[in-house]
Amino acid sequence: MAQIAKTPEFRASYVTLFEPRVNAQSGKSEYGVAMIFPKDTDISVLKKAAFAAAKEKFGEKAEALVKSSNFKMPFRDGDADRPGDAAYENSIFVNTKSQKKVGVVGRDNSILTSEEQFYSGCYAIAQVAFAAYDHSGSKGVGCYVNAVQKRSDGDSLSGTVDATKVFEADESKEEDGSGYF
Repeated sequence: MAQIAKTPEFRASYVTLFEPRVNAQSGKSEYGVAMIFPKDTDISVLKKAAFAAAKEKFGEKAEALVKSSNFKMPFRDGDADRPGDAAYENSIFVNTKSQKKVGVVGRDNSILTSEEQFYSGCYAIAQVAFAAYDHSGSKGVGCYVNAVQKRSDGDSLSGTVDATKVFEADESKEEDGSGYF
């Protein structure tokens, strides 16, 4: 049985909540979002749920397994795992996935349906489930996203530039239609 928890607020990254992507390792279509937490965020409720999932699957061996370097926990250090990426500086991040379409709502609980509404860079909270696994000698705890609520806007992390904010309207008639002046 999975351990369910609600997250503190995080910054969303690698949002694939509306259209699934194919996981290169499993070949399965998955939804997901990376949750970026500043290092000073209290994520103890998430760590407790992840450990409970490990204990549920591995029993008394869980504590020793979690401490071993071969056991994979979902909490990653942004400075170590994403050096040079400003969005991940001084952060802990968790990659989530789901085989099922994830419910995404706005602050007012209205349903959001596109990456224009919920995007990499916005801030959110989520309900997640932690479940331990033991596949082909690989042991760890995975984080699975159930539902997400957007809390506020933020600067986009997609690298896409909003052209309407870069340029001012130019009403001059000097363009010849070919794109050259």
